[in-house]
Amino acid sequence: MRVTAVCGLWSAVRGLGLSAIALLVTSACARPREAATSERVATVAATDSIVGRVQEVGPDPVSWVAITVPGGAQVRLNGAAAELMRSVSGADVWVGGAHVAGEFRADAFEVRAVNDQAVDDGVVVVTPTAVAIRMRSGVQRDVPYAPPALRDMAGARIWVSRPVAGVAPSYGVIR
Repeated sequence: MRVTAVCGLWSAVRGLGLSAIALLVTSACARPREAATSERVATVAATDSIVGRVQEVGPDPVSWVAITVPGGAQVRLNGAAAELMRSVSGADVWVGGAHVAGEFRADAFEVRAVNDQAVDDGVVVVTPTAVAIRMRSGVQRDVPYAPPALRDMAGARIWVSRPVAGVAPSYGVIR
C-alpha cells in the first residue's frame, strides 16, 4: 500500500530534486511512533511466571517485596498480588504476571512450600463434618485433624501443610 502511494506521488514530484524525493520515501516508510510504542508494550506485557522465595526487603517504612529465584538473583515485585505476598514472607511461591522495566508485575501467586515443607494454598471450606481447602485449580482437599480455629476461618485464603496421620496441620493466613 505504501509503495503504491509513493508511486502515485512520483508523478506529482517529478520536478523536485533528489533530496525531496528521498524525504518523501523515508516518510512513507517510517513507522508511526504510536504503533511502535504499542507493539513494545504488548511484548513487555506478555504473561510470564517466576518461582522463588518471597522476601520483604529494605528499611521500614519504605520496604518492598522481592522474590529470590534459584541461583540467588533477587527480583523486585509490584502489582496487585505483591502487597498480599508480604503475608507469606519466607515462603516458596509461584508467581504469575509479567516482567516490566526490570521488575516483575505479580498478578497472582500460589504458596508451594513453607520452611521447606510442601503446602497447599487455598480457601477454607467448612462443612458440618469436615474442613477442606479449595485450591486455585478448583480441586478440594480435606484437612484432617484440623484445629478448631480453622473452622472459624471459612472463606479465608490460607496455606496448609500436607496431611500427616494423627498430626494437626500447620497453616498460615494469606488473606
